[in-house]
Amino acid sequence: MNAKIVNKYLQQVDRSSLPDEEKKQMTSRIVALDLFIKCNKSSVKIVECYFDQINIVSGKEGLKGVFLCNLEELSKDNQITTPMASFKKKTGIKEIWFVLIERQQKSRLNDGLKFVDKQNIGSICDKIFFFNSFQSQIYELK
Repeated sequence: MNAKIVNKYLQQVDRSSLPDEEKKQMTSRIVALDLFIKCNKSSVKIVECYFDQINIVSGKEGLKGVFLCNLEELSKDNQITTPMASFKKKTGIKEIWFVLIERQQKSRLNDGLKFVDKQNIGSICDKIFFFNSFQSQIYELK
């Protein structure tokens, strides 16, 4: 059950020495990952939440890396593919999911698509999702 695992990671963040703003971001990512899994009606379970944007989940097909990215935090200069490539190399996990998270009522899917295209994220990620957490809607883009 993901609830116990989510609670474990939320407690770790709370006890960490991270600055308050980073704690808030980490808490938000953990909750977003859990909500994404629930909304996706996926059988994957959280295995590891790292103190960065890539988390590990397991499912029928084995381990997957899930890279969470807030649409609000994107800029043209974000280098997304570099950390994903090094994560694949370091962990040996072959499948990476990229999840663009929109937290607003009004969807900015086009902004997300432009970013995915500009960063060439499809070249390294096996699946790409647009997740509107406000509306609990997921669009699989790849």
